[in-house]
Amino acid sequence: MANPKITGILKLLDSHQKLVAMVHATWCPHCTQLLPTWQQIMEEHPNANVYDIEQKEFDGAVGSKIGNVSGFPTILSIDEVGNRNEYRGSRNKEAITNWIMSELKKGNSKGKKKSPPKRKVSKRPSRGTLSKKQKGGYKYPNTSSGNRPSGPRSSGRRKTGRRTSARRSANAKKNKS
Repeated sequence: MANPKITGILKLLDSHQKLVAMVHATWCPHCTQLLPTWQQIMEEHPNANVYDIEQKEFDGAVGSKIGNVSGFPTILSIDEVGNRNEYRGSRNKEAITNWIMSELKKGNSKGKKKSPPKRKVSKRPSRGTLSKKQKGGYKYPNTSSGNRPSGPRSSGRRKTGRRTSARRSANAKKNKS
């Protein structure tokens, strides 16, 4: 038999009405501390679409309609279009009630779901990219000469490494002749 509370929540979501809910778990100490406050808010606003959803009830159809919950307790609102907004404020009764009322009074956002913000792409090339001016080879764009930048990170090898072995082989050739 289906839970009437969950059936009501699913009907609200399907009919595109605003909903505010707290998703909680019985094993969570923060949830058990906040639950009496949340029940008082629900009793004070019986006509508002304010619900509490236990973790066991959240799995399944409700979870797929509302979305992922990363921690408990999670207080969230869903508007007519399906946009989700999580509460991030204080856990006292006044702050939560003010947030719920502001969420329920928000204007109808009849339209499409909000798209995620576009990523900003920097116009400046990153270090190590080829310059458009240079026909071949590697050009370092952040230096004035275009040569490899100087400094402690510019040279990864020891100064004596290759030169010394080249001198030895040249000296060995001279000594043989």
